Amino acid sequence: MENGSFPDRFLANVTTLVTGTSIAQAIPVLLAPVLARLYDPSEIGLFALYFAVASLAAALSTGRYELALMLPEADREARGLMLLSVAFCVAAAGVSAAAVLAMETWDLSWPGPAGLDVWFPYLPLGIFGLGLYQVLQGWANRQKRYRRMAVANILQAGGTAIFQVLLRVAGAGPRGLLFGQLLGLAAAAGYLLWLEMASGEREAAVSVREILKLGRRYRKFPLFASWSGLLNTASIQVPLILMSSFFAGAVVGSFSLALRVVKMPMTLLGVSVSQVFLNQASADKGEPEKLGALSFQVFQKMLLLGAVPLSVVCFYGDVLFGFCFGSNWHTAGVYAQYLAVWVLSAFVVSPLTHLYSVLERQLAGLVFNLLMFGSRVGCIVVGGVLLKDDLATMAIFSLTGAIVWVLACLHVLSLVGVPMARTLRWLSGVGGGVFLVQYLLSAGIRSWILGV
Repeated sequence: MENGSFPDRFLANVTTLVTGTSIAQAIPVLLAPVLARLYDPSEIGLFALYFAVASLAAALSTGRYELALMLPEADREARGLMLLSVAFCVAAAGVSAAAVLAMETWDLSWPGPAGLDVWFPYLPLGIFGLGLYQVLQGWANRQKRYRRMAVANILQAGGTAIFQVLLRVAGAGPRGLLFGQLLGLAAAAGYLLWLEMASGEREAAVSVREILKLGRRYRKFPLFASWSGLLNTASIQVPLILMSSFFAGAVVGSFSLALRVVKMPMTLLGVSVSQVFLNQASADKGEPEKLGALSFQVFQKMLLLGAVPLSVVCFYGDVLFGFCFGSNWHTAGVYAQYLAVWVLSAFVVSPLTHLYSVLERQLAGLVFNLLMFGSRVGCIVVGGVLLKDDLATMAIFSLTGAIVWVLACLHVLSLVGVPMARTLRWLSGVGGGVFLVQYLLSAGIRSWILGV
């Protein structure tokens, strides 16, 4: 298969999103040291647990119909799927609100560590906000409104960090983290919704009967893709919940900060590429050779983009976190070192997993997410119950996660005609080569220059 040149439109669209993403990530990155000094590890740990539960529920809140928005040729059908997704969001928020009301009415105690109960009443807002934002981003992606998506990324990521700082300074206490996140989501979703309503594009209303017909046509998304999404989210968030059972709150907070800081630039950039790749791959679905070439080129670019910065985190994370966030967060830097390999593998492969949706191979995607979820939960349980050591737990968690992502990479690229041997050569040659060079350099830099 010939590599060909990287599609100009794809690169231009990614550039637009990445430009906005760069601004979006600059704000929370710059404010991360401030947040680390305003909130202590236990407070960040509590917020991480709340956000874990909200993210798990939000993964199911849309029925994953927003992933199907790219597939219909007619905009009217896509609009029907968007309305169906929003209806699912409203229903999910309603169910969670009923659960919160029942807990409050019957004076039942919330599960989890002390102090978490005051966060749970806000779950319906968090679930609805996360779900609605996913739907509106999916619609903007179908319309190729990448500038809008870039601005929304800035409002969501940057707004959240700014609000979290301002609210703490204003005396909101630990819940400034929660309210800041809700306000950031509201700003981004409100911006996208306002522009869509102000666009002046009016079509005949989609009937309920048409929406139900579309729901049946794309039923594989709630039947398979929704559970894949839940498992994908759970494989990230459930470990946080489990850690609170095996380790102190400071460990959970340090793990949360390490994961958030290391993944923040990678996630925002990866999401930008994923959104454009989903759109372009859907358009190229009927041309297998073109789809294969596009997929492998995305794999190459992501590996080249992620290997160097994450190899730096792997060998200097403890020093960087201690310098940027203060001595209280040195442990978070050590965790980041262990997590870097896993984050790199997830960064490279995540956009490519959209091929499961494009090729309508949702069952294969579900199997992959089951494997990923089971392996991560197993690692935390083994680390907490048998090893009883936080660093050993981080090590096996990261290594196992990286192996599962590599297996997914080999499989999904093979679906579009890329030989596994070719993929392995790139992974070992580029990824392994960069980490080996960084390891050799770090031995001298850490002892001679840093004195550690």
